Amino acid sequence: MLRGEVMSAMPPELLSEIARRHGTPVYVYDASIVRRQLGTLRSFDRVRYAQKACPNLHMLRLLRSEGALVDCVSVGELERALLAGFAADPALHEIVFTADILTEEALARVIERSDVPVTVGRAARVTDAYAACDLVVFPSTWEGFGNPPIEATIHRRPAVVGPYPVAAELAALGFRWFPSDDTAPIRRFLAEPDEALLDQSQALARRLFSQEHVVASLARLLDEAGWSP
Repeated sequence: MLRGEVMSAMPPELLSEIARRHGTPVYVYDASIVRRQLGTLRSFDRVRYAQKACPNLHMLRLLRSEGALVDCVSVGELERALLAGFAADPALHEIVFTADILTEEALARVIERSDVPVTVGRAARVTDAYAACDLVVFPSTWEGFGNPPIEATIHRRPAVVGPYPVAAELAALGFRWFPSDDTAPIRRFLAEPDEALLDQSQALARRLFSQEHVVASLARLLDEAGWSP
């Protein structure tokens, strides 16, 4: 959700009253916006929430009530998922425990809850991760960490991209990705890949985001501003 959108959706008087009652700092979430954003992903077979984004129990219960699944990366997150009502049932896969490193405490708890699927490990290099995937999905409405669509393009992988602000700017440069609210286009592409599209997008990314191009662009901006040494 967009930060400005959240602020405009809540009257200042309401925020002031919440702060008066509960003190500050206080975190306020609009359930209607969460439901709406989750609704944009309904065309996918399943939606799994990365709990580290916000492990608030109320948020977890809301997402569970709307049909989302959950991902845990620590014992604490596993316990919160269970408290929120997610089922530790291997047939349902409501909870998946994903960890790069398993501590003895985490391992003991996971063994105790042997009905929770576990994914351990990570690719040694980013290039290995992209080489192992068929598709990159980035349904965010905010940039988040880095810019996965550009990385995916450089590694010749198709990407499903949400309406985050910079996506429009990148599309104006000529990048072509697949929409997050309609799976039909990406399903067709995966069935019959367009190698020419991947090649063109990769060439565009290398030209616009190469180290040489970025350095030259920064130098030009500094020069135009009169800040060049």
